[in-house]
Amino acid sequence: MKPLFLLIPLCLCLASCAGAEMKWGGDSGTFRGNWWNYYDRALERSARGSLADAVSDLEEAIALRPDDTWRARTYGMHMVDYFPHRELGIARFNQGDFAAALQELEASVGQAESAKGCYFLNKSRRELLLKQGAQAAPPAIAMAFPPGDLTVRESAIKVRGKVTGPGYVARVAVNGVNIPFDLARQEVQFERDLTLTEAADRIVVTAEDLLGNLATTTVTVTLDQEGPLIAIEDVVARTRDGRKYLLVTGQISDASGIRSVALNGRPVVTGNAAALPLALEQEDSPDGKLVIRAEDTLGNVTLAELDLPRTVAEFDGGPPVLVAFNGPGIFSSDREKPVIRLKDTSNLPDLYIDKYYLEGEVSDNSRVDRILVNGREATGKKGKKLFFSKLVDLKEGKNRISVTAYDSGGNLAEESFFVTRKIPAVMQQSSRMSLTVLPFDGKSRETTAQLAANYLMAALVEQKRFTVVERDKLEQVLSELKLAKAKLTDPKHALRIGRLLSADALVASSISDSGKSLEIVSRVINAETSEDMVFVDVFSEDGKEKSVRELMTGLAAKIARNFPMLEGIVVKADQAEVLSDLAGETGLHNGAGVIIYRRGPEIKHPATGRSLGFDTVTLAEGRIEEVRKGFSKARLLEKEKKQGIRAADLIITK
Repeated sequence: MKPLFLLIPLCLCLASCAGAEMKWGGDSGTFRGNWWNYYDRALERSARGSLADAVSDLEEAIALRPDDTWRARTYGMHMVDYFPHRELGIARFNQGDFAAALQELEASVGQAESAKGCYFLNKSRRELLLKQGAQAAPPAIAMAFPPGDLTVRESAIKVRGKVTGPGYVARVAVNGVNIPFDLARQEVQFERDLTLTEAADRIVVTAEDLLGNLATTTVTVTLDQEGPLIAIEDVVARTRDGRKYLLVTGQISDASGIRSVALNGRPVVTGNAAALPLALEQEDSPDGKLVIRAEDTLGNVTLAELDLPRTVAEFDGGPPVLVAFNGPGIFSSDREKPVIRLKDTSNLPDLYIDKYYLEGEVSDNSRVDRILVNGREATGKKGKKLFFSKLVDLKEGKNRISVTAYDSGGNLAEESFFVTRKIPAVMQQSSRMSLTVLPFDGKSRETTAQLAANYLMAALVEQKRFTVVERDKLEQVLSELKLAKAKLTDPKHALRIGRLLSADALVASSISDSGKSLEIVSRVINAETSEDMVFVDVFSEDGKEKSVRELMTGLAAKIARNFPMLEGIVVKADQAEVLSDLAGETGLHNGAGVIIYRRGPEIKHPATGRSLGFDTVTLAEGRIEEVRKGFSKARLLEKEKKQGIRAADLIITK
């Protein structure tokens, strides 16, 4: 028999191991007491509903590493998204301790904002407001632009404003489209770009707070791209004191008001009136000309150039004889169509601008009743000779512009022509940052992961902010490289994939689908350096297909917001780098791709000399490597294109 004292160390060792298993049970011997061990086990316990044990582990993790952060390094090259304050806040929320939950979630969002953290912080605030019996007033909407009903000249406007409310503003929408933000606040600034139609547009802003209080405000914005209408009612020959002259009568009108009128260069006082009568005496001569230039208060211009002798001859025919009237129709002996004359619409070169300035005149032996441009009313006035102008929006490619005129006898005339619009080279979508969306990784039902990946790619394509690499091309490359999903986010593989796809960046996403909630975290990885450029995430407790689609639309919007389209000017350049006025205040960040370019020769109208825009000449591409207040530095990429860059050249983000 062995002495008892030899068994004592063995018993102590077994007791120690038993105590360790009691404290660290369930980890199969892999638990080492590191912060990430406590954090991982807390997540598992929380998922099982063991909230008290999860809280204990999270408090231990926080004691060892206190700050929430994306991509915390554990050991070697292993990284983990570490959010102990957030998970502790969620556990406290599920325990019903909303005040403690609020404290932890505010700490998490303050250290590293996440969609999941914001979601539960909003829920905690709502529960506390309800518990306190708060009777918060509805949100208040203050419009910065448009401040009220307004008429504008440009079709592209930026709606801006502010919403405030003691019940914390949780949602703001402009014309039914939500302004993206995760965290409810007592003050939310908002803006959204809108393109107006030619009809009056109602802009509806709605806001909702955490308590469900709603507020709505509506403004009407009218798009006016038409110059003043110049209507010539009559031109007749007169004699007085042996002197022959022509009496020109008519009216100039514009709903927004007439800012200025010049007759053969002589200014006329208008007082910004909506209508200005004309009664001019012009010397009668074979080459008599009358040039009327009218500008409205928005800057739209109409130019009327009258050959007075010819106009007298046109008007001598007099009005037609009405032969019958039956209900709404008028039957007349007038069979002559209106005459449409459009200025400078033949032999047009390609345009590099997004609008075409159309000028024309319509005359009739009786009366012009209607003029339509591309099917829309160009004027509501009538007269024997009408001069009009209009800015016509152009899409990329070939555009047909038609002018239709009706006279008082119901006769119709139509003229049409084509304008081709090209997008300047550096503005084309093919010049934008190219992305490829990698298959989703993580714990999820396979259908949900595939659905989310498809919706994310579709949302990125629909934005037209990036060039998105086709899925077929990605799958072909992955097959050729024989890469499994688990290897896709490895930096060395990311570099190979990016180069083979000619992509600037890769979107690598992890999905956590518990069946009760859905969280997706995406990293945009620089395909040249394999560095993480941005992190974006979304979270929902609704995993239905409609919710997945909305989440991916929001995720795509977050990615785009991190890569704003910015334009600037080169301040200084050398063989390797460029300084520009692109600055950190604009949302620019390190790693963003840029194009340095110069305007090409100006394209001018062959007859009028009016500018039709510029093409562009690319000088070099680069990548932002330093962002400061007021300026940034970009390192050039292509050696063969580093010559010739100089101050005052232009720069644009990819």
